[in-house]
Amino acid sequence: MPGKEYKLHLRDADIWAKKKGKDLIQFWGSHIKDRIHQGFIVSVDTYFIFPRSKIWTLPTYKKNPNAAKKIDASNRIKIAHDSIAEILGVDDSYFFCGWYEKIESSDERERTVMVFNFRKPRRSDELVFPSEE
Repeated sequence: MPGKEYKLHLRDADIWAKKKGKDLIQFWGSHIKDRIHQGFIVSVDTYFIFPRSKIWTLPTYKKNPNAAKKIDASNRIKIAHDSIAEILGVDDSYFFCGWYEKIESSDERERTVMVFNFRKPRRSDELVFPSEE
């Protein structure tokens, strides 16, 4: 059963989709499917933007006043991928790779930004490991 955070993210994604409009959503869903059929993989860079108060401890915290709070952004990747895949009508198993990052917001809004890129899949013989250089 999905947790509270998962349900909230799906709700927010649905609100976003309604604001963007059906035509735009259908266009991007179709574009992603076309690129997949052309042999490209989908790379999704995901930026989780939090207000400063959610990332950093308050200066009054005595042991380590500049310590990062425990916000596990990696746990939010699956939620973000599931919700955007559902909105676009694509299978999130086509999201092969990507970057994720926690970013401090310039305002008090918490949000998620996703950037889609397409590229040909790599093969293992294309990887270079430090011991092989």
